Amino acid sequence: MLNSFRLFVLFSLFFLVIFCSTTPVVQDLSGVWTLTNVNRSFSLDAKVPGSVQTSLESEAIIGNIYYRFNDVNYRWISYDTWSYKTTFTKQFESGNKYLLEFESIDTISEIKLNGITIGKTNNQFRIWRYDVTNYLSREGTWPNTLEVLIYPAALYAKNECEKYPYPVPGDPKSTVELYSGEYNRQFIRKAQCHFGWDWGLAPMTVAINRGVRLIEYSTARINSALVTQSCITQSTYELMVKVSLDSAISDGKVIVDVGEQREWTKTVTVTNSKEIEINMIIEEPNLWYPIGFGTQELYKVTIRVENNDDQAQDEISKQIGFRCVELIEDPAKNGGLTFYLKVNGIPIFLKGSNFVPLDLFEERITKERIMRFINSTIDANMNMVRIWGGGIYMTDEFYDIADSVGLMIMHDFQFACSMYPINKEFLSNVENEIIDQITRLSHHCSIVNWAGNNENEGALDWWPLDQQHPRLYLVDYVKLYLDTIYPLVKKMDPDRIFMPSSPSNGVLSQEPYVLRWGTPYNQSFGDVHFYDYNADCMDVSTFPSPRFASEYGYQSFDSTYAWDQISLAEDQKVDSELVNHREHHGSGILQMIEQISTHFNVGDNAMKWDNFIYLTQVQQSLCYQTETEHYRRQRSSEYQTMGALYWQGNTVWTAPSWSSIEFHQGRWKMLHYYAKNFFSDFLISPIESPTNTLSVYAINDSPLKKGDQVTMKLINWESTVLNSQELAIEVGPSQSAVVETLNVTEYFGENGCRDRTDCFIAFSSNYSPTNYFWPEYFNKLSLPTPKISVSNIKLLDQNTVEFTLQSDQIALFVFLQTTYSGKFQDNGFVMLKGEEKVLEWHAWEDFDFSKFELNLKVKDLSATFD
Repeated sequence: MLNSFRLFVLFSLFFLVIFCSTTPVVQDLSGVWTLTNVNRSFSLDAKVPGSVQTSLESEAIIGNIYYRFNDVNYRWISYDTWSYKTTFTKQFESGNKYLLEFESIDTISEIKLNGITIGKTNNQFRIWRYDVTNYLSREGTWPNTLEVLIYPAALYAKNECEKYPYPVPGDPKSTVELYSGEYNRQFIRKAQCHFGWDWGLAPMTVAINRGVRLIEYSTARINSALVTQSCITQSTYELMVKVSLDSAISDGKVIVDVGEQREWTKTVTVTNSKEIEINMIIEEPNLWYPIGFGTQELYKVTIRVENNDDQAQDEISKQIGFRCVELIEDPAKNGGLTFYLKVNGIPIFLKGSNFVPLDLFEERITKERIMRFINSTIDANMNMVRIWGGGIYMTDEFYDIADSVGLMIMHDFQFACSMYPINKEFLSNVENEIIDQITRLSHHCSIVNWAGNNENEGALDWWPLDQQHPRLYLVDYVKLYLDTIYPLVKKMDPDRIFMPSSPSNGVLSQEPYVLRWGTPYNQSFGDVHFYDYNADCMDVSTFPSPRFASEYGYQSFDSTYAWDQISLAEDQKVDSELVNHREHHGSGILQMIEQISTHFNVGDNAMKWDNFIYLTQVQQSLCYQTETEHYRRQRSSEYQTMGALYWQGNTVWTAPSWSSIEFHQGRWKMLHYYAKNFFSDFLISPIESPTNTLSVYAINDSPLKKGDQVTMKLINWESTVLNSQELAIEVGPSQSAVVETLNVTEYFGENGCRDRTDCFIAFSSNYSPTNYFWPEYFNKLSLPTPKISVSNIKLLDQNTVEFTLQSDQIALFVFLQTTYSGKFQDNGFVMLKGEEKVLEWHAWEDFDFSKFELNLKVKDLSATFD
């Protein structure tokens, strides 16, 4: 009898779940579709999400897209029309509704269901939803046919350009030809770098980028939920939830729970409404802090729609971290205004890099690759990345991971280096894009600001047309960013900082919102982008002293290992056709040679392929170190510099670029190892003034006072320590300070150095990485030729190898490489005569330990000597 009763209960519960549940049912339509072109000369299986290009490559119809000149050879793909098609069955229930959702389509498409056009798309950055209730097969076993036709983006952009009543300045012919790119990118809402950039190819991807799903529901469904916060005090926050239902709920309630244990909850009764706003006061939550300043406390926010019988209609969840972010623009010590962030009352020196898409074929951006990039960023002591305005809005995973590790994000809207049209259709398209993206991303605590665009304020006088018709394009600029985008940000995400552009001088007034017009490169206001390739990059007098340097940098080559994957032996020459094809930065090769020649001896041996690549990475590392430490030293000066984000953290193919991380394997260039040091939270940084005075700075990014013991050693090129002294120092919280000064000539002379070419100074401490004062450039020195041995190689665990290096002479810029995927504990370092250095290498993927020794390559500066 008891067993029968149990069966009855189980059957009843099953019945309730199956027949009484009213929550939406989601059918994932991703998977293998059929891909054909318009004349059906190609027909193949293709993964969705995915692109036409990668599908053709996976079926061996085309070769490696990144190989040699294939970026141009395969451009024809983007000029064809392609059809993605799939079939699916759905048991149609009369009275239910059915919604078809595409997270992203790239870009110009027509969507057909059972042969009937249900919609068209023209924006890669929008989420497209269609009510397909009336288009589905009524027979449950009868298949439905879904087709997405994707048309050539370049032809669409050309057509839009030709229809527009006046020219809209963008990339000129010379730039497009240099990039081997495409024209008219400003007329289409597609990733702008897909048309070519000075660091990337122009793949003109054709794709269903992200997920496709069919949603079935019979009652109220949550169409979207905008979750934002406002900081009232450091311990009191207002949580604002705006719920949009697909259809009005006649009689029910919306419940918001905050925290796994429902620490805060609020219920709102709803009658005949589709739009519901719920505001909650959150008292004394555990706060979210940027990495290095505290923990990253996150709370689950659950939004649930119920009827009056407490039956769930729909439910979604998001995570939020409570924090106060303030942009401080106070009168500065030397005039103008400061420009820095406070998070939870702590002034933060922003340290990091600019981020471009991890791959221009978005389906290849896996969670593993996102994790590798973010971990590499954190490992290099960065606390911020800037998502640049010519790429994409990343997938949810990117922001989720950034939230969880405390990585702050400056976020451009996706407009870059151009003027844009302002006709009604374009502005409406942009408006919907901004609504979609703010709704999707606003709950992420890692995003600290929105910026209207990348460099478009500066671009107002880049081109002859701008200069001839300044008022026309200024009015257009205001219409797009200040009259269209800014009001949406203000309405939807009011507590988030909004910058009209990067760089920008900021605003004169928030209410009403008035920009501070003028050159956006004014060092006294806002952020600055700075590039000067003709100046000596190791001469600090050539650098500005801005409030915040949000872009700066110099080029280098990727490793020989990366080039081996995409080139032939004949391509591996500094002046080869392939190298020149991939160098999209005008005189970039010549600029690298000139910088190297300024600081190093450049003979025939130095110009050999592997040695030249090595020297570009050494020089790039020294350039960035010099410039970044300059900005960091200025934090407590009259200039009050409070941020340094170099261009660029990552890149999209193997080519000369500004990146510190290679596209191939996510391999660290020498620069990234240097960044780990020059972004250290505590740093000893020496700098010589023109008056022969060496000032030794201690830089402390911590909100706590820090004491340290600094060892200063004067060393000659025979590795003899001529003088060593200990400095007991103490540096206040969030400060840079001079802790020692000396006259270089007197100090060298008193301690046995014949002249400036005879010695250098090494600084080490408990908290700072070792840093150096090089009194002369390396082409003025007589350096020994060391032999470096590798010994004691052992496997510590399945992912970690330990080994010992020893050098018989002083060795500069010792660089370790292996074909295996991973990172070294340190790299690009100095070794003294007889010094033993024990290092670890950490694998990112499986590797053959038995071949590690043969695979390990060691190079130092002497390899480039003639």
